[in-house]
Amino acid sequence: MKKFKSLLTSIVSIALILVMPAFATSADTYSLPYVIFASGTDESVQLNAQSITVNGEIFSNGIVEIDGTWVNINGQIIAQQGVDTQDMPNFYNDEELIREVFFPDESLATILHFDLDTTNPNINYNFGVWVHGSVNLTGNVALNEAFVARDDINIVGDVTNKNGRILGSEQGDITITNNNVNINCFLYAPNGTVTINSNDVNINGVIVAKKVIINTTVLNLNYSHNAEDYLNGN
Repeated sequence: MKKFKSLLTSIVSIALILVMPAFATSADTYSLPYVIFASGTDESVQLNAQSITVNGEIFSNGIVEIDGTWVNINGQIIAQQGVDTQDMPNFYNDEELIREVFFPDESLATILHFDLDTTNPNINYNFGVWVHGSVNLTGNVALNEAFVARDDINIVGDVTNKNGRILGSEQGDITITNNNVNINCFLYAPNGTVTINSNDVNINGVIVAKKVIINTTVLNLNYSHNAEDYLNGN
């Protein structure tokens, strides 16, 4: 049994259930039932904030560590040792699926066969971007459609707003360091770590990664079934 660390000092509503995850993935359907799914076997989920609100279920193949003053978790926290990570879907293995689901209209997408390194006070992408390399964005960043990279994604600035279907890294990490982070999409790094350092974090979606680390003052994390709907053609 994996160790569950709870460093809570005030309002706490947590259930720790040891069960196997139920992705229920078949040839025709995909299930993403967790607001966070972390496949790493160490401290793979770390949530650190003064105020933490989570609406949804958290799954870790290792240790879940939550450190907050005001904490309200509406959902199960599942820490299960020895899960076969093959159960974690890797949609990057199916390039056709990525094209059909996340870039349904490639005429409105930009495919880059090199690293993307941009510094600008305001960075806006109102079209899909698929980078066959790494990404470094510095400034106030607004990503309003699917944004996928093969390697690491690093975003630094004052404000990050991400809408659209996905913010994903195939092989690397996703690191966001901003004062304000607003994410409404599928945050997907199955082979890396998702790290967010910010004063204010609002996420509506699903996070799938080896490790998830969020350091902030205020964290609002809400499950959304939109990613599951996209994958199943709904």
